[in-house]
Amino acid sequence: MKAAQQGERRAYRLRIWRQAGPHQTGRLVDYDIDGVDPGVSFLEMLDQLNEDLTKRGEDVIAFDSDCREGICGACGVCIDGRPHGPVVNITTCTLRMREFPNGATITVEPFRSAAFPVVKDLVVDRSAFFVASAIFLAGGAAIALRLLPLPEPVRVGLIATAVAAPALAVAFYGLLRHGGVARPLARVAGLFARRRAPALLAGAREIDEIVRSLHRGRKRRFAGAFLIHLVGRTVSAVEALVAARLLGIPLDVPGAVVLTAVPLALDMVLGILPSQIGFHEGAITVLVAAMRYDPAAGVALALALRLRQIVFVAVGFAVLVVRRRRRPRPEPERLVPATSE
Repeated sequence: MKAAQQGERRAYRLRIWRQAGPHQTGRLVDYDIDGVDPGVSFLEMLDQLNEDLTKRGEDVIAFDSDCREGICGACGVCIDGRPHGPVVNITTCTLRMREFPNGATITVEPFRSAAFPVVKDLVVDRSAFFVASAIFLAGGAAIALRLLPLPEPVRVGLIATAVAAPALAVAFYGLLRHGGVARPLARVAGLFARRRAPALLAGAREIDEIVRSLHRGRKRRFAGAFLIHLVGRTVSAVEALVAARLLGIPLDVPGAVVLTAVPLALDMVLGILPSQIGFHEGAITVLVAAMRYDPAAGVALALALRLRQIVFVAVGFAVLVVRRRRRPRPEPERLVPATSE
């Protein structure tokens, strides 16, 4: 693609999925935006569009983001039918607008999955995933306490994890369904930004009501998604067990659970770091050595599990591509263009 010139500005037509709530009918809506710096990220371009919509008194586009450093993946949306956009191995927040030619039409949609129902616009509900991960992590920590000869500080940390993870998961889900999570956070933020406190609290009330409505109306779907994720975590432990046996490591079932749960703990505790690269392999190698097996075998097991992950991701992308080609796309509803001033 031709490199962007210094001072260049581009214009795009954005075809964005708009959905007022989990029980409303969604649709694709067209927006025109100009004055876009090719060097900004895709999320920064959406920020610019939302600023334009705010000036016009229109409802802004809801989307997720967290680190905006290409690590956490919370910003995930489908861009032109591909998760995180046309460039491989990067996230939406690190995707630059120079990847799209001037005047291009870009379709932006949320992830399509029954396990992650749409909350609003491009935001999906991932609570079933987090609750299932917390329960699995607590079980792995409890098994590690019984299985491994650990120093006392590590044992205390595992006990705290085994108790806190399910407790926090239950508390979080309870708040989601009843009092809400956003309002307490908005009150805390309001202590540091008093002028914006009323607006923050009003937005938090809206978010809490949407999420409560989502969980009231989709209890079975939440339970199903929770079980799917929990079964998926369990299957990963079975895969570790099978891979270890194939490599000649006499690993038992509790050991396989530990090898699966501890890397998950690293993901949750060190979420701001690229823990998917290197941390898992190191954790598995150390754990295998702690179980008094050959550390070299631990390295081989870690690489085998990484290869399994690559194969599964490739199969998953293939399934998504096939399903997306078969599904008809709804026609967009044309709105008045939102152009930058």
